[in-house]
Formats: sequence, C-alpha cells, structure tokens
Amino acid sequence: MRRAKTRTLGNFVRPLLVPWFLAGLIGILPGLVHAQIPGLPVIDFERYFPHLTAVSEETRDREFPQGVQYKFLSVRDEQKNVIVLAMTRREGPDRIVRLFLAEGPVANSETTFKDTVAKFSGRIGMKFEIIDLREVRSVAEFQTHTSQLGWGLEVLAK
Repeated sequence: MRRAKTRTLGNFVRPLLVPWFLAGLIGILPGLVHAQIPGLPVIDFERYFPHLTAVSEETRDREFPQGVQYKFLSVRDEQKNVIVLAMTRREGPDRIVRLFLAEGPVANSETTFKDTVAKFSGRIGMKFEIIDLREVRSVAEFQTHTSQLGWGLEVLAK
C-alpha cells in the first residue's frame, strides 16, 4: 500500500491514494486490545466500541451489474478518545473494497459523520440508513442489535 499526503474530510483525515484490496467489514475480536489494523475496523468491547454506521441501498448498473452497496463504519477508541471511520464498497456478493480509513475526534463526530454521509449520498444518488450503535457495550448487545436489523455476524479468529 502506498501512502500519500493527506487532506481533510470534515474533521477526519484520509489518504489521497485509495488502497484497493479486500477488507472485512467489522472484526469482533474479544479480549484483544491493540491498535486498529488498516482496512479492518476492530471492535473488542474493551477499548474499541461501535459508534455510528451508515448503509446504502443496493443498486445495480452498468458499472456494477452484480450490485453495489456502500457502508460507513465508525469505531470509537475510548483510550485515545477518537473515532476511526472506514468507508467500504461491496461489489457483487464477494468483493469488498475499503475506500478510505480515517481518524478524528469524538467531539462533533455525529455531525461530521452525518454531513459526510449526506454529501456522499447526494453525490452518488443513493439513500443511506444511519444506525446508532453508541450505546452497545458488549458482544451480546451487538449481536442482539444487529440481528434485529437483519445483519449477519461473523466472529473472526485472531
């Protein structure tokens, strides 16, 4: 992965060059407390907790005949008091591309998150659902909340 100069996206900083590789959506690694791995927002319910998530509708077009869906995934690092934000694009059933990974302050993160999602939504013409996961404090709560949303959940091994 090449690194480039950075520019501001709201209160977040992101690389100018986009890394193109498969990345998981969210890894739940109970008991692990370590730095975020580029490309994989980690939730461990000790240091890293879910924050806000936005999921687009799925559409199909000439560029993505098997379908495309975008997600903004944010994780709160309670030790550093920052938000880690990843944006992914799912292309068809099997390919997930991380478009950017950013970090910014918790203060005003909700406004920044919603403004970023709204601007991107307007640019690409897709609607997003915003899900607030800030009150989720355990794997059990996360599983309950996400199953109510109809999400699948896969716990990743270390």
